[in-house]
Formats: sequence, structure tokens, C-alpha cells
Amino acid sequence: MRLNFKVYRYELIFVLLVLILTGSASIISKSTQELIPVTQSYPYSVALTFDDGPYPQYTQKLLTILESENVKATFFVIGRHAQDNPELMKMIAVKGHEFGGHTFNHSNIKHLSYSKLLSDLSTTRDIIEKTTGEKTYLFRPPGGQYNKKSLQEISQAGYTTVLWSILPKDCEASVTKKNISDTVLTKTHTNDIVLLHMGRERTLEALPEIICSLRLKGFKFVTVSELLDETSKKKEN
Repeated sequence: MRLNFKVYRYELIFVLLVLILTGSASIISKSTQELIPVTQSYPYSVALTFDDGPYPQYTQKLLTILESENVKATFFVIGRHAQDNPELMKMIAVKGHEFGGHTFNHSNIKHLSYSKLLSDLSTTRDIIEKTTGEKTYLFRPPGGQYNKKSLQEISQAGYTTVLWSILPKDCEASVTKKNISDTVLTKTHTNDIVLLHMGRERTLEALPEIICSLRLKGFKFVTVSELLDETSKKKEN
């Protein structure tokens, strides 16, 4: 009897670990061999976003990590990099990720005239559509540089400006892999948007731990559009 109890206990622990890490599992009843679905509903949502690029050196590695972890993210791409790397753009789209614009040259939009700003946004959006077939009206100002006037102009043109709530500063040379992980894991709450960058090796190194640990805390990963839709529905209710 004691041996049977130990076997059952270890089996239960294994099932619980599967539930925590994947969110779902199927248990086979030994008596009936019937599949009994067990699902875990994650109570919190978070959107991972990646700025700049795409870059040949980093983007494919990033996509491999996201695919292995079954995570969909939002990529705010620079127009000229997207234009120079159409195959990487197609790869991002095929993996089911979402796009947003990040200007054509990583420009400070506060220094652009109204006509230049709209031309820049439109050019970047058209490159995204041409290389992937996806049309987007999501936009993130490079470096968080904006003013009230530019945001109004962007909104009037039909774009949605997407900022962030968690900034690990992974683009700064002094920031380590641990700094990145600690910032995300200690500060993230439900409906947060995390800003990371495509072209940083330490970001790639920190990402698996970030994803696993947030899942253990009850987070599911959504795109920015999905997050905006979720929050909009909650406000309506």
C-alpha cells in the first residue's frame, strides 16, 4: 500500500507541473483508458513586444525561442530594416506574430512635420504589407519621443500609438541578463506591455526564464491587439 501511494503522489506532481508549464494536459484513466482533459485558465495577460529590426543575426533566434515556448508577440519594425530583410519579415508573419510600425529610420517624430510624419508612417506600413501581406495601424514612437501634437496627428490618421508599461532598458550597455529578468518578473502585472529589443543577445538569453516564470505566476501571452481587445471588452462590461 505504501508503494502504491508513492507512485500516485509522483504521478500527481508530474501532472501538476505539466499544467503549470503548458496550461493544459490530458490524463488517461487507468481503469477506462479514457482521455480526461484537464485545463488551466491563466488569470492574467501580458504582451511581449520587440522593437527595431528585423536583424539577420538575432531575429531567427528570437523566433525559435518564441516558437519553442508557444508565445505570440508583437514586432515593432523599422521600415528600412523590414525592406532590407523581406524573408525575415515573412518568417515573423508565418509564425503568427503581429506587426507594428516604428518609423522608417527610427526617427524622433517630434522633429517631423505633419506631412513627413504621415508619409513615414504610411511608407513603413506599406513595406510591412508588401513583405508579409499584413496591414497594421499599430505604431510605437522610437525612444518614446513624442508630444501631444504628434500623438493627435497619428490618431487622426487612424493609427493606434502603443507605448509600454514595463521597460527593462535592455538596449543599455550596462544592463545585464539578470537586470532584464528581474525588472520584468518583479514589475509585471496583468494587462502590462513589456518593451524589449530584437537586437540584443542578453535579451534572448533572459527570454526563456521570463516566459517560464511569468507562466508560473499565472500569465498568458497575447499580442498587443489581443490585449487591447481584452481591456476594451472589460471596460464595456
